[in-house]
Amino acid sequence: MKQDFPQGFSRRFFLAGCATTALAVPVLSVRAAEPAGPTYFPDIDSLAASLEKAGVPALDRRNLLPLAKPTIIMRSKAMPDNDLPVGCGKFGGAPDLPAEMPWPTRGPSEAGKQEVEIIRTLPGMPGNNSVRIKEELAGREAPLAFVMQIDLAACAAAGAMDPDIPTSGLLSIFFDFVFRPWFAESRENSDFRLIYTAVTDNLVRRPIPDLGLGLWGYTLEEMVAIGYGKEDMHAFTAARLYPDFTYSLPDAKAQPVVVRYGLDAPHRAWLEKLNFSSGDGGQVGGWPLLIQQDPANDLGAADLGQTLSGYDYIGDMRKISPAASEWMTLVTFAGYDSDSVDFDGTYYVMMRRSDLKARDFSKACIVYQTS
Repeated sequence: MKQDFPQGFSRRFFLAGCATTALAVPVLSVRAAEPAGPTYFPDIDSLAASLEKAGVPALDRRNLLPLAKPTIIMRSKAMPDNDLPVGCGKFGGAPDLPAEMPWPTRGPSEAGKQEVEIIRTLPGMPGNNSVRIKEELAGREAPLAFVMQIDLAACAAAGAMDPDIPTSGLLSIFFDFVFRPWFAESRENSDFRLIYTAVTDNLVRRPIPDLGLGLWGYTLEEMVAIGYGKEDMHAFTAARLYPDFTYSLPDAKAQPVVVRYGLDAPHRAWLEKLNFSSGDGGQVGGWPLLIQQDPANDLGAADLGQTLSGYDYIGDMRKISPAASEWMTLVTFAGYDSDSVDFDGTYYVMMRRSDLKARDFSKACIVYQTS
C-alpha cells in the first residue's frame, strides 16, 4: 500500500469562485449496485428515534427535526477508470465532458506566487529546481485538476433531494490541487470550477493534461521518491460513486443551531457519535459535518459587507442570519475509497439558493476546512 500524499503546508480555508454551465438534454442513468454500508436515516421517524435514544429532550427534538434535510451520501469503491462507464458518478480518473468544451483552466496564481516567496525563505531552497518550476507555473495559465463528477439522476434515484438541485445531468468539480489556495483567488484566476452539464448524450472521456506540476505541487522526481509513478502525477485514483439517501441535521456549529442555542447545541453528543463508512467521503445537499464554523456565516457576512467579531460572535450571527441562510452546501467531499489520497480536511461547495434555482453555477464557491 502506498503512503498518503504529503500535504505540504497546512491550509486553513479558502474561497474560490467561477463555474461553467453547459446546457443539454438529459439521458437516463442506471443506478449501479452499491457497496455495503450503514443504513443511516431513511425517514424522519428513524432520525427521531436516534435522537431520542441519544437522550435529546423531547422539546429539542421538536425544534431540531423540522431542520432535517434530505441528503445524498456518496459511497465509493475504488476501481480502474477504464472500467467505469462514461457519465457515471465517480471520483478521480479522467472527466467526461461535452466534446466541444475546453478543459477548465486558471489564470496566474497569486497563491502560487505567495507559496514561492515562502519557500524561498527556507534554508537551501532558493536554488531548488522545484522552486523555479513553481515560479514559472504560478505566473501563467494552467489546467485545473479534475476532482469528481456526480450523476444527478443516480442521486435522484436514491431518494428525494433538495427541490432546487437538478435531478438529471452531471456536476463536475475542478480545482487547483497544485497550489491549493489558502484564501479566495479572483474570479479571473478561477482556481475552482463547478460545471453543470444538463445534456449528457455527447460526453467524451477526456485525456488528462499536464498540470505543470503533480498534484499537491510535487515534481515527478519527488513523486517517484515517495513511491509514485508518472500515472499518479495529474489525476486522482478513480472510484465509482454510489448514492445513498439519508436525512441529516445541522452541525452544532451550523448557523441555525448557533442562532437558536448559542454554543449549547442539544444534539452535540449525538453528532459526535455518528458513524460513517470509510468510503463515504462526500454528500450532495443536506447538512455537512463541520470542522470549523459554518461557511455560510462568512459568506452571508461578506454579502452584507460585514465582519464577524470575536466579541459578540453569536450576536453578529443573528444579525446576518437572513443573508447566511441564503447559502447552502451543494457538495461536500473529504475523502473516498483510495489508498493514496488524503485531503487533510473537508471541502464544501457553496451556492446561494437563488443562484442554484437560476442554474447559475458560475457563482459557486469552495471552502476548505482543516483542524
